[in-house]
Amino acid sequence: MTGTIEKIITLGLGTIAVTKGKAEEVVKELMKEGQINKKDADLMVKKLMKKGEASKKELNTMVENAIHTVMKKLNVPTRSEMNKLRAEIAQLKKAKLAKRK
Repeated sequence: MTGTIEKIITLGLGTIAVTKGKAEEVVKELMKEGQINKKDADLMVKKLMKKGEASKKELNTMVENAIHTVMKKLNVPTRSEMNKLRAEIAQLKKAKLAKRK
């Protein structure tokens, strides 16, 4: 029964959006209704928080990959490419100033 309840909570709250307070609130409600006991409630909160963290990490990775792909498609230079260009510009300016003297 606890597994089914946990699935419903996960679907209802969305594991990414689960905060500890919200998870505890839902679990307290289940305890009031007699669907779970205190021990199971504590375990459920921990599980929900763990799933939420895993989901956040997975989402962050997906977003980073998507951004990287878009930047590549748009041919936007990377930070290292920009730093190389800045160094080359500085070197060219230096060389130009040296020729003037």
